[in-house]
Amino acid sequence: MHLFFLCNFSKQCWNTLDIHWNSQSAFFNMIIEAKQTANLQFFMEILIIAAWNIWKQRNNKIFENKTPSLQAWKKGFKDDLCETYYD
Repeated sequence: MHLFFLCNFSKQCWNTLDIHWNSQSAFFNMIIEAKQTANLQFFMEILIIAAWNIWKQRNNKIFENKTPSLQAWKKGFKDDLCETYYD
């Protein structure tokens, strides 16, 4: 849970999307609360794509020794979002 919601890098990613997490809530309640607050039409798709790109940034750090980059995360997020809806 830390990687996706609590570390500084992931918080920056979620802030970019204006999604905020209540880490005091149980996991599923956290998602429900964020969905209600964010009021995004495709919230679950955005959640999955954003988390997937946080995971890819983590893998780049571990396996390729690359520093996680908000700019790279944004590009990956946008590319994957476009691929999801325009393929």
